[in-house]
Amino acid sequence: MNFAERLRQARIKRGYTQQQIADKMGITNSTYCGYETGKRQPDVAKIKQLANILNVSGDELLGTEFINDKIELLPREQSHIKKYRQLNADGQSKVDEYTTDLVDSGKYAAVEQPVIDIEYTEMPVYNEPAAAGIGNYLQDSTYEMMSFPADSIPAGTDFGIRISGDSMEPIIKDGSIIWVKQQIEIENGEVGIFVLNNDAYCKRLHIDYDKKIVELISDNTNYKPIVIKTIDSLRTVGKVLFNKVR
Repeated sequence: MNFAERLRQARIKRGYTQQQIADKMGITNSTYCGYETGKRQPDVAKIKQLANILNVSGDELLGTEFINDKIELLPREQSHIKKYRQLNADGQSKVDEYTTDLVDSGKYAAVEQPVIDIEYTEMPVYNEPAAAGIGNYLQDSTYEMMSFPADSIPAGTDFGIRISGDSMEPIIKDGSIIWVKQQIEIENGEVGIFVLNNDAYCKRLHIDYDKKIVELISDNTNYKPIVIKTIDSLRTVGKVLFNKVR
């Protein structure tokens, strides 16, 4: 593996998102994303910072911690070697004998773990959040390209957008990234991204055809529906794809 792959694997193993690492480092998400895609190379200070956050050594991230036969050492293995070197010759001999007995018995052979090859893809994610509660301006908002596991993005996705507010909880959490298929219409009852009078909303569309009422509904019952008036300007940006929410 190269540096970018080792970094991505270490982050996933620790359960961090790219945004969380970027926040801890005090850099932008796009800068950190560049580290994982290989488009950017962190300097020595940043590598040390990454190592501290991910609780690994800089050598592990760089791939320079090897023994003679070029097998990379895990932190646990490094710890055993340090302890081994603290023993005198007799102590080291006993460790050698015991280790040999364990290996020869065959009872403790390591099970080879399958290599999981994760495919990543880049998607545009709008920096200006769509409000799930109050409106935020979306038109002409900037976006950044971010890397995600390909199988976490539903088919038909055109872009992602970060959500601000809790009005669509429990399904859509505050701060989460949702995936959107760009289209000018959605079905009654579906969740979409709308621009109402120049403010962006993530809401559920509700149309009462008998009463001729159009509303943008929150899943959180603490929020009242937004009733669309004839003087309002309403535009549908796209449909929210629910099967994958990050």
